[in-house]
Amino acid sequence: MLNQFFGHYLLNRGLLASEELCNAIRQEKQVKVKLGTLAVNQGLMTAAQVEEVHALQQRCDQLFGKLAVEMGYLNQEEVEQLLAQQQEEPLALLQAISDQGYLPLAKLEQALREFRSEYGMEPGYDATLPYPLHLLFPFLVEEDAAIYLEAYVGLLLRNMERFLDVPSYLPCEEETKLSVNSAGYVVTQKIYGDKSFFTGLRLREKALLELASRFYGEQLNKVDELALDCVGEFLNVHNGVFCGLLSGKGVWADLEAQQANPFGCELQSRIYRLDIGTSFGPLEMLFAVQ
Repeated sequence: MLNQFFGHYLLNRGLLASEELCNAIRQEKQVKVKLGTLAVNQGLMTAAQVEEVHALQQRCDQLFGKLAVEMGYLNQEEVEQLLAQQQEEPLALLQAISDQGYLPLAKLEQALREFRSEYGMEPGYDATLPYPLHLLFPFLVEEDAAIYLEAYVGLLLRNMERFLDVPSYLPCEEETKLSVNSAGYVVTQKIYGDKSFFTGLRLREKALLELASRFYGEQLNKVDELALDCVGEFLNVHNGVFCGLLSGKGVWADLEAQQANPFGCELQSRIYRLDIGTSFGPLEMLFAVQ
């Protein structure tokens, strides 16, 4: 995730355009092999064991390496060796940006120094830690709601990478928001319990089909009940992991059924809306503490 954090930094400092960042992340991901694949390749885990860990990640917000150790498939030394191979430092992203000619290497080196200094991420920083989103994106909501919002946004970005294998970023303010006149759908789900939340995703049809296809594992070519169910199930899995995080903080929560409606449906007025950029177009996250 440190690569993604540094990419956000470049985008919001005006050093990269959103399309350039997406292209660079896409190229970087082509050479960055997932931890499970590395473990199988080295004979440390079987494919079935990797799938077990992936399945568990759909229920809890934990890194692959940590779960593999807890399940007895890897030891900590093996995880550290695999992480070193995976190049968690933003070197692969730097190389991709430089190869594409978006920024000269000298300017990238300067930006990386400033980034590390400004956010306390000097060489040796534990890149497996969740990064502090509020440092780059101050969430202009009530303090109590901001705590939940930051946790929700960070988890969503991680789950998009885990379950959809898609690079994502938080666009700068100048980027165009989703038009209410375009064709698309709003998929929503309420969370109830000690704390109640309203959550959702707004997507144009193209982004909806791509997200649904990635989650389903097969290409879907039309927006129908199956496609909408796939997006709803992704939201349900993500929110299930979020409920697990809440439970760890002593907050009981459970999920209502998901709903899908076309653009134009009425939504409650006090909703935090956050654009998320992806390689297949923008989507909008909806979140409210009720």
